Amino acid sequence: MEAKKLAGTILSVSCKTLIFVMIALLMILMVQNLYDFGQKIFREEAKTNTANAVLVTVAIPEDSSALDVANIMVDYGVVEDSKLFFVQLMLSDYKDKIVPGVYTLSTDMKPSEIMKSISPETEESEE
Repeated sequence: MEAKKLAGTILSVSCKTLIFVMIALLMILMVQNLYDFGQKIFREEAKTNTANAVLVTVAIPEDSSALDVANIMVDYGVVEDSKLFFVQLMLSDYKDKIVPGVYTLSTDMKPSEIMKSISPETEESEE
């Protein structure tokens, strides 16, 4: 009887330890992913380098939300990650200043350069 009780206790402790380790690993992976995403937000990298840059004509329709603009940039191939561009846009001074229209953008532009280009009224008012 004692052997069964001991085996049950060992199994119970082992299962709890395994669950704890799995939760800890998941938390570590989540923190790493969040850290990497945060780094990308402030690192501001262009999709391509200058040697491989491509000019793209982008149309932003009336009443486009910030998320719509981010998706449009991905659809036209100007940026790689719509979520990343959306967060960068929301944290920028340009979040409510995007002007609908047709723009020529390059794949070697950093997100802040893209935002500045699609917010021409902001550019004029700063000068």
